[in-house]
Amino acid sequence: GRRLSLLRFSSIAGLVCTLYVFAYVVGDFACNGFKVGLKTVVSRVSWLEARPTSLLTGTARFSVAFMAHFNAPSFYSDLCDRRPSRFVLVCAVAFSAAMLIYGLFGISGYGRFGDTISSNALASYELNTSVLLMWLGMGACVTASFPLVFAALQDALLALCSRGLGWNLSCGGRFAQAMTVTSVLVIARIGAGLEDLGVVISLLGSLSGAALSFIVPGAVMLNVKRRLTVKFAALGYFFVIIGIALMISSLAAVVLVDILQWR
Repeated sequence: GRRLSLLRFSSIAGLVCTLYVFAYVVGDFACNGFKVGLKTVVSRVSWLEARPTSLLTGTARFSVAFMAHFNAPSFYSDLCDRRPSRFVLVCAVAFSAAMLIYGLFGISGYGRFGDTISSNALASYELNTSVLLMWLGMGACVTASFPLVFAALQDALLALCSRGLGWNLSCGGRFAQAMTVTSVLVIARIGAGLEDLGVVISLLGSLSGAALSFIVPGAVMLNVKRRLTVKFAALGYFFVIIGIALMISSLAAVVLVDILQWR
């Protein structure tokens, strides 16, 4: 809990930058998007014209917005008067807000630029002071939110190494510090070598999104012996099967569309 509380100020800074970008893109669409005509805008954002591969790759990217599972135990432990019912309420509000923000952002960007939009919506705008502030803001957002995400990665790697090597590793030890420095350098090198992170996000969503949303919950349900009724077990198997099918289909769509440029 204390580790996450130390990151609250950087998280707030990241949220402020994200809200600025969101407000600019949605506001620009509201002011300029309808200049092309209402019929054109409606046709651009119509889901009926979407192809199955586009829906799968879009779902893979969209699912990244809901991958807060890795810090969920820490969030729950920091909750005042924590109860499962209160945590469900917190998750419902957070996930509803994420869905609304992602949905409006995607519709605004695609409604503004149509098929000419880049995988990074900011790249579609002509460079001016406001757009430059958006780029700087997103850089600050990534920098500010990175420690929050990396904390979960560090904990997972330490737990994996501790179990595999049989050592008692702590976050403040030399091994953890060396692993942290190495991981950050590797991640920074990969990020510097990529021009478009959209492919990385799509791959992350297709693999982790389905696993975290369906496969892992289904596997947990199947291992809860006290409540393992026939219906409960059937629901667990259903989640696992749906998750595996979604993972395979979305990964194939991402490889075909985003990597091999198949149309």
